[in-house]
Amino acid sequence: MTAMDSLFPGLYVDHPGAPIAPRDPLADFAISETVARDDQPKLAFAARWGTDPDHAWSGTAASLLRGLRQVTQVEDIGLHPTGPAWQALRLAYARRRNGRVQSAWEHSRAATIYGGRVLRAHAAARGADGYDAVVMAEDALASLPMPFYVYIDYDWPAMLASCDAPERFIALQGISKSRMNRMVSRQRALFEQAAGIFTVSRWMARSLVSQGLPPSKLQVVQPGMNTATDSTESEVRFRERPRRRLLYVGRSYRTSDIYRKGGDLVVDAVPILRREFDPELTLTMAGVSHWPTDMAVPDGVTMLGPQTPAEVRALYHSHDLLVMPSRRESFGLVFAEAQARGLPCVARNAYAMPEIVVPGLSGALIEHSEPRELADAIAAVLANDQIYKNVYERAPRIAEYFSWQRAARDITDVIARHLA
Repeated sequence: MTAMDSLFPGLYVDHPGAPIAPRDPLADFAISETVARDDQPKLAFAARWGTDPDHAWSGTAASLLRGLRQVTQVEDIGLHPTGPAWQALRLAYARRRNGRVQSAWEHSRAATIYGGRVLRAHAAARGADGYDAVVMAEDALASLPMPFYVYIDYDWPAMLASCDAPERFIALQGISKSRMNRMVSRQRALFEQAAGIFTVSRWMARSLVSQGLPPSKLQVVQPGMNTATDSTESEVRFRERPRRRLLYVGRSYRTSDIYRKGGDLVVDAVPILRREFDPELTLTMAGVSHWPTDMAVPDGVTMLGPQTPAEVRALYHSHDLLVMPSRRESFGLVFAEAQARGLPCVARNAYAMPEIVVPGLSGALIEHSEPRELADAIAAVLANDQIYKNVYERAPRIAEYFSWQRAARDITDVIARHLA
């Protein structure tokens, strides 16, 4: 238990589904050259870009589009909400929350209807010969008159199932319960109409199957890295002892973000580790500007605030262990990014995290929200030379596997088989 547990009772609890069995992501991976082929399908790409396309969906949409363009012909038909109609939607749904003006316009019925019209107009303008299929990023944006596929890292029923208090989760999104119900119904209807659904994890695919979607419609395509894609083998180094520099990479837009990613657990584990393992152990918290409770921050903890991708890459290089025991994590690209830099990880045995972090091979997984359990896991990994040797040797292949070029190749290969 931590001091933050009382702030978010029932918000993030163990998902009702059993954990996915840990599995090495490299088990079936063979490095191959990414080459554009003439027989690949011509695609259109649809995403809700926002005002900063490079950061839409935490950079995933732009990265996936770049990857697809390396293996086939792709046209961006996504929603670029910069005109007066989109601005009017933002203003119409603006509300003051937690001292800030925020807008949940992208989840509104009006935005859904207007966005669907824009996408269908793009499709109609190109005609049947324009492209073979459409790939939608992050969510099913609209039903289209040609084969469309959806690439997702979440679905609303799975998120709601992870809460004892789903109403609080819904409120954190800045939307009403009735609107959430409409979003769930719409998402399910579009999933059923889609030619296929690409999920970022086995956990997400299993969750969708449990909700009634046929396994034949689902394909797992683990994503690429957004902040460490320029890693090279020369940048990877073996961490010699003493290893004592812990790294947490999260964000602090809301207190609940820190809680969701287990930042409070990591902070509470530091005094235990400094007392019982190494008095010089330190924790760097990237993405956290200040501690959001009255609890005193322990010695050895540094909060850096928001960091650029280049700064995060440098932090991976200068630290010894990534620790992020998220209470809910649809995937967790930071674990892949860290390992691509030779950095082992401590995560939680839940959601998709066991698909990236394998105990004894690349780090450790904890079972509960207990600082003592986390401290013990951290100490064990820091002292395990074999884990560090494993991660050091595997780093180049991890970087190759968790690339958007590989993900794009997987997606286009599936679509080509469906269209054949």
